[in-house]
Order: sequence, then C-alpha cells, then structure tokens
Amino acid sequence: MHMLKRVKHRALESFKKAIIALILLIAVFTVAVLTTGSIGELGKANVFIVASASLAFLTSVFFWVFSWAWVLKNEHSLRLREMLVVGFSSIFASLTPMQLGNDALRAYLLKESYNVPFSKGISASMLVKGLKFFSLLIVSVFVLFFLIMNAGLNPALFLFLLSGLSVVFAAALLFLLPLNRKAAMFISQLFRKFPVKKSAFEQLSEFFLKYSDYLKNGSVSFFSLLLLCIISWFFEFLAFILSLASLGIFMPLSSFVLLFVVIAILERVPFTPRGLLFVEVTGYLLLSGPFANLSQQQIISFLAIFDIVRIVVPVTLSLLLFSLWYRKFNGSNKHVPKETV
Repeated sequence: MHMLKRVKHRALESFKKAIIALILLIAVFTVAVLTTGSIGELGKANVFIVASASLAFLTSVFFWVFSWAWVLKNEHSLRLREMLVVGFSSIFASLTPMQLGNDALRAYLLKESYNVPFSKGISASMLVKGLKFFSLLIVSVFVLFFLIMNAGLNPALFLFLLSGLSVVFAAALLFLLPLNRKAAMFISQLFRKFPVKKSAFEQLSEFFLKYSDYLKNGSVSFFSLLLLCIISWFFEFLAFILSLASLGIFMPLSSFVLLFVVIAILERVPFTPRGLLFVEVTGYLLLSGPFANLSQQQIISFLAIFDIVRIVVPVTLSLLLFSLWYRKFNGSNKHVPKETV
C-alpha cells in the first residue's frame, strides 16, 4: 500500500514534469530553429509525411502496449480496449531513465482502475521490456562493431553509445534471467546486499522471486511476444525514416538502420529522460559528418520533427488520456475484474 501511494505521488509529479519538459523542449527547438536560420527548411517539410511518421510511432507504441495487455489478459477478464487506454495514459511517464516510470504508472493505473495486483502489472511490463531490449541488443552489437571498424567513432560518442548499450544489456539480463529460478535467487540475494535504502532493496529482492514465479507460471508464447516487439521496432524505425523523408532526405537503407539503432541505444542512456540531449547531439554529429553530410538547417529541422514525432505527440496524447482517467477515477468507484480460472 505504501508503494502504491508513492507511485501515485510520483505519477502526479511526473505529470507536472512532463508538461514542463514539453514546454522546454518546444522552446529550445524554437530558439535553435530561429538562431540557425532553419525556419525555411522546416517550412518545406511535408505535413502529410510528418503526420504519417507520428501515426507510425503511435502504432509502435500500440504494439508495445498490446504486448503488455496480451500478457495480462490471459489471467484477468479485462477488455483489451480498457487495458490499451491504461497503457496509453501512462506514456508521459516514459520521460525517465529506461522509461521505468511508464511501467510503474501503468501498473498503478491498472491496480487502481481494475484491482489487478501491482506486482502482476509490473511483471508483465518487465517481461515485454526484456524481450524488446533483447531484440535491440542483438542488432546493437553488430551496429556498434560496424561503427567502430568503419566510422572512426570519437571517444565521447563511443562512451555515450557504450553507456546506452550497457543499460540495454543490463536490462535484458535483469528482466529475462529470472526465467531461471537459480538466476532469480542470485539477483534477489544481490539486492539484499545493498547497504543503502535497505527496505527498498528488500522489496526488489522479494519482487524478483515473485517475478520468477510469474514467468514460470505464465502461458504466453515467448516467440509471439518477441514477434510483437519486433513489429513495434519496425514501426518506430518507419517513423524515423518518414521524419527524414518529410524533408526530402533519403539515404541507403543500411545508413538508416545504423543511425536509427544508435538513436535507439542513446534513448536508453540513464542520465537523461528518453536520451534527451544525447540523441540530439549524437544525431547532429553523425548527420553532419561523412555519414550523411547534411546541412545544419536540414539536421536541426529533422531533429525538431523527430522529437515532435517520438515525444511531443505521444506524450501530449498520454497527458490528455491521463487527465480523463484521473477525473473519471476520482468521480467513480473501481471496477473489479473476475479472475479467470
């Protein structure tokens, strides 16, 4: 109960911070576009293609949320539409390292709205996130190796990429290793050895044991979940390509893939929410060099469009849905679903 109250408090704080982050992001790009003379280039963007990129990214989020809902639907008699609304309502909390705030808020909303245990909502998120990180990890290793061998990465960029990749690797291990009971017990014991905030780490220690049981008792096809994660990545990749195409920027498919994977890795850099600043700086360095050789105006315009597509549109939609949920929840009683036998 104490954890749920803390999550609720953080949800309201995240709501305020997300609004502030959106305002700051728009303000920064407005200044960047005006001071670099990119307003003309940005004005050339094809609005229809930008809208298509936004739709593609939202489709990516849909498959991500659907994967989570599908895991839980096997155990709880909830309507898929209701779960999708809960999933989309929590997206604004993704402005946290590894987007973990999104997972916690989603589980909290499900608990408060439909009385699904918080631990189960979190466990379903961890499973899907682990598979999504695993699929990214496989591609990222090859891409990073290619860049080291062929692109001559400078030390700063290499450290940024290594930081993001280490988070992806650690997350994939943390969320998937508990499939093995011995590994889950090892992780549980590690958390108990942390000398600070002992109660919090004890809760994590207990969670990973329960999470291991949840994975063992689950009836979901891991192959199907992995396929849904790959489809989610595809639509996110499509949103990336369309964001560039809206400005008439086209590159070989291999270049698109390399740049996208670098950005996907940096989004997981643990120092800033959604990799803000790291994504933009690295994107600017790569696109201004021999990798793409774009003009400053083209790069600034693309980064502005892509941040609108990947952050402004989904977060704004999520904030609106959360506002509606919060108003409805405070004015009505919880819906308690029946457990399926």
